[in-house]
Amino acid sequence: MNRILRNLAALIAIVPAAASWAANPVVSNVAASQRTDGSGLVDVTYDLADTDGGKCTISINASGDGGLTWYLPCLTHTGDVGDDVVLGMGKHAVWDFGHDNAGWSGDDFQVQVIASDYGFSHQAYSPHTYAAHHWGPSNWADPSFIEKISRADLLTITSHQIWDNGSAEALLVVDLIKDNNPDCKVLSYITSESVLLEWADDTPGSYSRNLYDQLLPYWSYTTTGDTLSNWPGVVVLNILDETCRQLIISNYVDYHNQSTTRLDGVFWDYYADYVWIPDFVDCEGDVDLDQDGIPMLQDPDELDAYYAAQEDIILSMRSAMGNDFIQVCNGVRAQRDSVFAALIDGINYEIFPTMRFVEPDEMRDAFNVETYYSLWHSSNWCRVDAGGPYVLLENIQQYVYFDYLGVPTKLDSGDIFRVIGLLIDNIYPVWDSIGIHNWDWPDVLVSLGEPLGPSVIDGEIYTREFTYGDVWMEMVSGEWPNPFRYRITVNGNIVEEFDLPYHFP
Repeated sequence: MNRILRNLAALIAIVPAAASWAANPVVSNVAASQRTDGSGLVDVTYDLADTDGGKCTISINASGDGGLTWYLPCLTHTGDVGDDVVLGMGKHAVWDFGHDNAGWSGDDFQVQVIASDYGFSHQAYSPHTYAAHHWGPSNWADPSFIEKISRADLLTITSHQIWDNGSAEALLVVDLIKDNNPDCKVLSYITSESVLLEWADDTPGSYSRNLYDQLLPYWSYTTTGDTLSNWPGVVVLNILDETCRQLIISNYVDYHNQSTTRLDGVFWDYYADYVWIPDFVDCEGDVDLDQDGIPMLQDPDELDAYYAAQEDIILSMRSAMGNDFIQVCNGVRAQRDSVFAALIDGINYEIFPTMRFVEPDEMRDAFNVETYYSLWHSSNWCRVDAGGPYVLLENIQQYVYFDYLGVPTKLDSGDIFRVIGLLIDNIYPVWDSIGIHNWDWPDVLVSLGEPLGPSVIDGEIYTREFTYGDVWMEMVSGEWPNPFRYRITVNGNIVEEFDLPYHFP
């Protein structure tokens, strides 16, 4: 079959919106034409200007359906594309359509040229579900930071860092993020059952200080009377008390409604089966929220009240904020309890898969279709009313492997999680914008389009077909961090392959 693009149009030039204090690069006069020599090469020309000067990162995406979607593989190109493209008129890139899309022809193709001032690629990617956690201090006035985090499809930030900071509040941070990516859902990180001691020194009247002051009467204690802490510098609250729960909700709702920084939902940290105290926390005695002298794990009534309190917080927040307000929960309860998960919109698997699934072959456990809590099932437990389910996989641990040359190489958990996201719907690989986690956007971006059907499971082999390619995975050891080998193919071209000690490309 001839590799031709009939009536190829290139009339769309998209530039990510920058903050108002920075000039956007301007892409104009985009044109594209396919060569008639049978090579399948497409010449893309455009003009690039930027009053700030400097160089830009240029991404080229393509559409096979007249611009409805931009997932047509556009991976192989030369010329004025990628990093460090100088400004000027008549910029020229060559896209090898014949290599990327062998066998494809049609008459409704388009290309788009995207320019970034700050070195970020805006190439199309699969799956179309990436999440980012950014809970640390931020320079919200840095437009490069805004552009970076706004690439996520689901983003969690610590809202009190904005609400309690007048200059950050004035920046309209969420508006800036959505100017860059209108589809990005922005959630507020919020603790579900604790306060930080450092909030006692925050500015009176601030969100964090109000929480601290109002919740002082609701601190929890152990069976020996010690202040209950489940993390250094943190005090656990007695959420069995209805007034305590109401204050947690009302403080958030009040600040959200009076703030110019409006968010799409909350990320609750965390909802567990019981209040867990790590060994490294200096806390004497056992958990005893109801102060009846019986440790929580030996007190069925206290556990029942604890579960009911968690559910009440979720339902009260929804009642206050509306049905479209997103609630994602960290913690094992939603990972094991489908009834509780049905109340929320998303589940965060912290340090996946080592904190939930049975070792040593925890990834095999996560993929076991016979187990009710496996990802095949939990990925569909949550509500769909607010765009979910949102099932987030994160892992902050650092891992390396030795390649075929014996050189230690960082193992990106995000590459592994991307494969899971391609095989199982509603999975969101998590990256971190400040490098706490051990991966960022994948080094090799792939665009496969929409799935043509569900994954096919044949023993230890998992495959799935997409419009423009396929993913193949074989469970090997099942043990993290090297549980399986995989291969991602785009229109017959292998773009990502992993089989220790090899990693291609």
